[in-house]
Amino acid sequence: VHVELLHPTVEEPFYLLHTIGMSAAPMHYPTGQNSPEDKEAYSELCMLLPGNWPFDNKGDRCISLTDEAAWPIRLLMELGRFPHVHKLWMSYGFVLPNTENCDPFAKTTNLSGILIVQFEGALGEMQTHDGTTIQILMPYLIYKEEIELYDEIGPDELIERILNCNEES
Repeated sequence: VHVELLHPTVEEPFYLLHTIGMSAAPMHYPTGQNSPEDKEAYSELCMLLPGNWPFDNKGDRCISLTDEAAWPIRLLMELGRFPHVHKLWMSYGFVLPNTENCDPFAKTTNLSGILIVQFEGALGEMQTHDGTTIQILMPYLIYKEEIELYDEIGPDELIERILNCNEES
C-alpha cells in the first residue's frame, strides 16, 4: 500500500493524503456474523492534515518516511494493510487504538487511535471503469479518552461531540 500526498494550495490549504493499493484486494466480511448484503468491499483511505503540518521537506516536495512528522503517512500505510493482514472488515464506526495501551502515535502528539468515518454521497465512494465501487474511508484521529468514551456513546455521538468542541471542524 502506497500513500500519495497532495500539498496545500491557496484554494485547499491542507495536505490531502490517500492510499493507493488498499483496494487491490477486497475486504471480506467475517463468516458467522450478521452479514451485510455485500460480503466483500473495496476501500481506500484518505486523511486531511493542516497546511502547516511540520513536515521536514528541506525546501523540496519530497518527504522522508523517517521524518518524525511523517507518522500520519506511516499510519495510513499500516491501516491500508490492516484489514487484509488481520482478515477484518473496516467500515464506518471501526475504532482502533494505536497500541494495546493506547500509546500516542508520536512524541509530538497525544492522539492515540482512529475512528473510521465515511462521507455520504460522491465523497464517500468512487466507481472504477469496470463498475467496482471503492469506498473512501477516513481515519479520524482520536485520543485515548475518546476511545474510552466510544464504548459508551458510539461513533455518531462521539463525532458530534468532537465537532462541537472544535467549532465544527
